[in-house]
Amino acid sequence: MAQGDLLQVYDAAAKTKLWHNQLFEPNDDAAEVLGVTGISELHERLGKLVADRRTFSKVSFQTHGDSGRIKIGDDWLLYFEFLGNPAWRDAGYDKLFPFETKMIFGGCNVAEDDDGWKFLENAGKLLLRNGGGYTLGWTSLGFHLLGHDMHFWGSWKRVNFRGPFVTARYTSDDVAPDIKRPWDNRWR
Repeated sequence: MAQGDLLQVYDAAAKTKLWHNQLFEPNDDAAEVLGVTGISELHERLGKLVADRRTFSKVSFQTHGDSGRIKIGDDWLLYFEFLGNPAWRDAGYDKLFPFETKMIFGGCNVAEDDDGWKFLENAGKLLLRNGGGYTLGWTSLGFHLLGHDMHFWGSWKRVNFRGPFVTARYTSDDVAPDIKRPWDNRWR
């Protein structure tokens, strides 16, 4: 895989009761799409990508969320699991991201409060420890419309990494001229 490829992970078990179509769906421009129904299936599919020596520099997680956690199917992935759970810590998922990577968590409220910062930091410390990059999430409810995670209020938070080390924290209130359209999870 060439640098620049998008890995999309979405909750294939989620359906909305407000809209007529599926809440999350595959992106046409993703190099790899993982529609998963739970955390165990996510581990299985990520493990296969590691075994196949796939690499990516963009990752979009389109799931439900809450402060410091995302939800896939009926399973929650909490911030402390990235570094504390051997199923994450020892799986070698960082091999998927050997160069600078943009990692977006589009779920509602993922970055809210201190637990939100912990989620973004722990995800990056584990998954981006080889090439660095950044993680980004929102402090508000979001809607998946027209292939994008849209957050009409609240703010986003971003954590930058050089290897496993946090180098900066930003919010949408900060002046950060290098951030272009952070709400667009497809990087068009």
